Amino acid sequence: MPNLISQFAAQFEKHVADVVLPEPTEENAVILAGTLRRHGLSVQAYRLSDPAAVGEIAFPFLAPTDSGWAMASTEKVITENGEPFPNPLPADPVIVGEPPVGLMFKQVESAPPDPRGEAVIFYAATNAPRELAEAQLVPDLRSLIEWGRKSKKHVIFLDSLGLIPAEQIDTLGGDRSAFEAAVANLKREIDSIASGSDRARDLRNPVWDEAYKVLREGRVESILEDLNFELWRKAIDFDNQKLSQRAISHFVAGQLEQAATLMAEYQVEFHRINCNIRNQNLVSQVSGLDDGQGLLLLMVREIGHFGVLERIFPNSGFTVRSKLLGEGRFPSLLARFGMESVLDNIGVPLTPAERRLIALRSCLKALVLQALAKGKPLFEFTRRLPDLHRIDRLSWETIERLIGELHSPIRVYLRNEPYGQSVRNQLLYLLKEHNIILSSLVSDPADSIGGDA
Repeated sequence: MPNLISQFAAQFEKHVADVVLPEPTEENAVILAGTLRRHGLSVQAYRLSDPAAVGEIAFPFLAPTDSGWAMASTEKVITENGEPFPNPLPADPVIVGEPPVGLMFKQVESAPPDPRGEAVIFYAATNAPRELAEAQLVPDLRSLIEWGRKSKKHVIFLDSLGLIPAEQIDTLGGDRSAFEAAVANLKREIDSIASGSDRARDLRNPVWDEAYKVLREGRVESILEDLNFELWRKAIDFDNQKLSQRAISHFVAGQLEQAATLMAEYQVEFHRINCNIRNQNLVSQVSGLDDGQGLLLLMVREIGHFGVLERIFPNSGFTVRSKLLGEGRFPSLLARFGMESVLDNIGVPLTPAERRLIALRSCLKALVLQALAKGKPLFEFTRRLPDLHRIDRLSWETIERLIGELHSPIRVYLRNEPYGQSVRNQLLYLLKEHNIILSSLVSDPADSIGGDA
């Protein structure tokens, strides 16, 4: 019978043969999680904020117990020897498993030696639906505000500031002073939350809009994430290179090597600017806040940032609790376009070949999303974003064959007819034929006449 580690790794479609279970302790759970990440498993060691919610976990996980290691799943709990586990799990188990979706948790390895405060971070897709915020964000946010005030903590909401469009700055003059004027206006909107003002609204991003409502009700002190002109300029200049768009053009033309190179370059640099540098700056900003009462920082951040602050905040004296807003399991979140760098955030190493394959799959995902959106803004369409996890199982060779089919003489002929099919719609039907995307996502062929070639 395969050992417990082999059985666990199989759930991630990984083969791990040389890892031996250490003594079942909390410290070793952290070490084991790190070892498994180095073998490509997207796992962490953590505790749930509500231990009773362990029964809601719908994926296998490992846990140290007084009787040894156990692997728990929704069906059963087994021991290292593959036998049914004789005792229930501990009341508050340390979990070694994929990050849970929809449940608040705290990584075991993220405890600082001398805490000066706590950060609670909710992660959401920029375009997640309002219903998700109402179910998974609003109740927790209200409870945290109430708990923080009863505990005499200094409660602060630290708002996320994404990239301000260059066009907006250009209308104000396009220089540093124009940028600073735009940021000052945003800061005034966020500052006004503490007085109950409804100036802070975000109708394009319902999760943030719901958060603002709760914060206004509680008149919570709110501040804006710092963004300096130099970093903004760097992000705009990088965006103007249009690396991802160029990668997709190469992909459609069948030039997969060039496509993967450009998309990988885009993903690495975008992550460095938009995630790593931004979060380092945020930690520096937080270090200057008054912590005389003990800080309780509340944040809602884009889901692609998950894992960075959990890693670096403890060095500044903050414990971190996290909650990934969403449905399904963590691999489904990773399948979304734009989530490629989360593996870097949580410490799963990627080889150059793996990074290029991820980049190639991202080109395919982008085309699928553009075709399904049918000209609508992606921000609106992706509220109903389909699960793209099947694309994450495609090999380079399979994608190469698909693009080869896309350029077959008959498909080229159909594209060149006066009212021919677009490349993107043809790609949708290819993926449907190969059972890579769900048939229900693809409309009747008549709908694909004309379109967005």
